[in-house]
Amino acid sequence: MNDLFQVLYQKREELALSLVSAWVSGAATAKLFPLSGTEALLIPLIVGGAVFLALFTVTLATRGGLAAGKGALLLSSLLLCLSFCWDLYGKEGDDLAFLAATAVLAVVLVYVLRGTERFSPPDRGGRLWFAAALACALVFAVRVGLIGVFRYLTYHTPTYDFGIFAQVFWSLRDHFSPDASCERDQILSHFAVHLSPALYFLLPFYLLFPYPATVQILQSAALAAAVIPLWLICRRMKLTARASFAFCFLYLIHPALIGGCMYDFHENCLLPLFLFSAILFAEKGGKSGAVWAMVFSLFTCMIKEDAAVYVAFLALFLLLSGRRRALGCAMLALSLLYFLFACWYIDTYGLGIMSYRYQNVSSDGSLFGVIVTALTDPMRVIRACFTAEKLECAAFMLLPLGLLPFASKKISRFILLGGLILVNLMPDYVYQHSIDFQYVFGSLALLVYASVLNYTELASVRRYLASLAVCAALLTASMRFSRHSSYLSYPKVFAAETEIIGRGIALVPEGESVSVSTFLAANLSNRKELYLIEGMHETEWVVVDLRYGEWQKYPGEYAKLGYETVFREDGYVCVMKKGN
Repeated sequence: MNDLFQVLYQKREELALSLVSAWVSGAATAKLFPLSGTEALLIPLIVGGAVFLALFTVTLATRGGLAAGKGALLLSSLLLCLSFCWDLYGKEGDDLAFLAATAVLAVVLVYVLRGTERFSPPDRGGRLWFAAALACALVFAVRVGLIGVFRYLTYHTPTYDFGIFAQVFWSLRDHFSPDASCERDQILSHFAVHLSPALYFLLPFYLLFPYPATVQILQSAALAAAVIPLWLICRRMKLTARASFAFCFLYLIHPALIGGCMYDFHENCLLPLFLFSAILFAEKGGKSGAVWAMVFSLFTCMIKEDAAVYVAFLALFLLLSGRRRALGCAMLALSLLYFLFACWYIDTYGLGIMSYRYQNVSSDGSLFGVIVTALTDPMRVIRACFTAEKLECAAFMLLPLGLLPFASKKISRFILLGGLILVNLMPDYVYQHSIDFQYVFGSLALLVYASVLNYTELASVRRYLASLAVCAALLTASMRFSRHSSYLSYPKVFAAETEIIGRGIALVPEGESVSVSTFLAANLSNRKELYLIEGMHETEWVVVDLRYGEWQKYPGEYAKLGYETVFREDGYVCVMKKGN
């Protein structure tokens, strides 16, 4: 008996960790699997008991008991915090509780890091870690792709913007021109609104699989593919394979990357891939590196007229930091020239640049007026950036990176925050300072690059900042996942609704003109003339979404114009054809 007590005393730290891990595991089980009655107590006790016995057995049988206990504590604490945030934000959200959970998990993670290092896979060439990064990218692509596809298949994708892009890709396949009639209520090239020749890069994939669902998948695939140049950037900067994987992981679970996909496809999804590629070749140096950096900088500009902004900030950083001065000058000239060309093209052949989004910080309502305001009244710009909604956006962009973009004394590094400030915080356009829309993709790429740069030059403190980043990213990801995971159940939840609406839409022949409610436009995008129902266009067919009250009046309105109902299910859909 005395020998047993002596062993327990010698293993007291391992025993304590086993007990704490058992308790936390049981609590996480109760949170993740809410039960009632006797099971609510019995199941967590069984799980906690099993964890304790397993850890205590390892403690007695091997010398790795302390490390195993620390690892178990990390995993169980992680499960508990994730389940806590899942439940918390699925209901009402509590920012202080979220910060507390982040702090607790960060402390636990820092504590167990040293004890679990011996169980980490070896850093030999990084093949295993690179494979892990690719696996995470694949999981991201599949999950986010399925969410987009399920939204489309169950008639939950609005015209702005997926209905537009579904018709644009159909037009590209049909006559190689990016036309869309539903974007501005007339047959018009998408380039009259946004100059986005980069869409042609995605066209070969759409030609192989010419379906709107393909467009959704292309977005998740493009965002996931950015992991490859990001990994190579990290390795070129002499980061270990573990650290390189950590940054790839942080990028993939960043709430802005996940949230930006929840409003369906947008050409901005190409920004991380092209920006990381330009950064990779800029870091590589040499003539070939400079040439390819310029190529990918041009590709980035071709995504959309305002994408040149990100290239300009990257170029300014390269120039002012002294890393690649000549290349920085060339990239800056390219971005400015392309932006001026894009503005001229849209103003001359299109509907004009959307400068109204910056009216709150413009002296005369133009983009040039923004520069004037910044020079003559900088406090106006600062006030515009420091509203409650914009500060929340900034927090969600920076906290999951452990504030690493700020962890530098070099002023030139802060230039990489320019995308966040100019694109997301300055304008008054509400969608641009929300992480649930695509305007955050370019800013995120530059912030991740800044984080990698600063991490390479930090000493011991980087362990703690990296721990904070992982904790905050996991917690914010769990918060967003709880909101987005419901989309994965859409095919089952809306099975009956989908079948009824599908029967109605199947009556509309391909190619004939249609007026349609916004959530059904993408599913009828395979035609030249597709208009929103509010325009009251004289089309051959009318499809009214009766799931929402705002469109209930339109069957009657179109009946007055001589349209006849050919299919109707109250509460679902009404299909009408123009009378003879």
